[in-house]
Amino acid sequence: MLSLTGCNALMTKSNITNLLAAPKLSQNESDIVAAIETYLGDDITLKYSQSQGYSAPIQLMDIDYDSVYEAVVFYYAPNKGPNIRFALLSHSDGIWDIVFDKEGLGTEVFYFDTIILPKVQCKQITVGYQPTNIDENFFVTYFTDTEKEIADYVESCQDIISGDITGSGYSDIVLTKKSSSGSVSLNLLNFTEDIVFKTIATKTLKYANIDIVQLKINRLVNGKNALYVDYTDANNRIHTEIYSLEKGRTKSEIEAGIVSKNWELEPAVTSRDMDGNGYLETATVLSTHQTDNMQLYKFMEWSDWTQNPVQRIYYGVYWAEENMFVAIPDEIQDTVYITGVENGFEVKDIETDETMFTITEIDSVNDVESGAYSYTSYIGAKMWHIQLNEMFNMSQVEYIYKSITCLD
Repeated sequence: MLSLTGCNALMTKSNITNLLAAPKLSQNESDIVAAIETYLGDDITLKYSQSQGYSAPIQLMDIDYDSVYEAVVFYYAPNKGPNIRFALLSHSDGIWDIVFDKEGLGTEVFYFDTIILPKVQCKQITVGYQPTNIDENFFVTYFTDTEKEIADYVESCQDIISGDITGSGYSDIVLTKKSSSGSVSLNLLNFTEDIVFKTIATKTLKYANIDIVQLKINRLVNGKNALYVDYTDANNRIHTEIYSLEKGRTKSEIEAGIVSKNWELEPAVTSRDMDGNGYLETATVLSTHQTDNMQLYKFMEWSDWTQNPVQRIYYGVYWAEENMFVAIPDEIQDTVYITGVENGFEVKDIETDETMFTITEIDSVNDVESGAYSYTSYIGAKMWHIQLNEMFNMSQVEYIYKSITCLD
């Protein structure tokens, strides 16, 4: 939701709408807001995230591992400037006290996380700020260790991800940076024994003038941790690069160095754990089918490109209109085609034209009959009916049914 800044000059229709839609505060949250207002001597307005940088403007978490929650708060104060503000509060004897309260470096927060670093106590807090009218963002680490006075760490960037790439058990930081020529580099930051962040590795992505749509750190089958980078370019393609750190240098975990596919649609399809085994798969498009009613379908593979040889996990149908994927059993792959039906699609046998399975949106379970080959399920925010051919055995039925995924 958009937020109100508290400044009458910015009271737009959208702001008023969002004020009316803002959730009612609990007593605990009201006490936290009151503590900040008393500290500032000014009214504040909680700042809801436009870009999902954080889950709520007031977040309760145990920063110092004492089983007592602290409060992290993002808000606006009308007399303290246009930028979002950030406060950390502690709780003792029923009273909320300000640990620190600071002006942020932008009007939006696009990234938020707590990280674990060596040589300092407590969880530290990282924030990605997006300024107005500036083509770069800012990464900030707020240090919460009260036994050490450490200045906030600030660095310009485009994108941020935190996680343990080095396998040290502590958090590392990856920042992306864009050069004047349009090239984009990955910069891996490590927190050293000198209690400072240091860049320990850099890598320039293969293509320039791109938009990164996902950064994700995940464990590989070989036991290493790696960074997945999914990005789009100006030629309607999606690319995936995957890097681990080996002897202080970045190492590509894809034998070919990169996975690319044509993709003219929104949203971009990024690497994800399709089969729930904890490892990420990356999609490639095999062919595209445009039906008479202008619905777009793609035959698609999801594979683990970090293995040698590449391990294909799923082959199936992607339905662009609903951003949905459905797997096809190995036994009928390459023998079927896709056709659109009202509120759904069918997968049919190429030679016999027999329908293998149908997926359609329904309003109620009462609209269809249930049975061994007929299922209803909520996928995304809608209810769907899956009707399967009785030629399938139960393992194939389960394979299709459990693979259906909304890729939002």
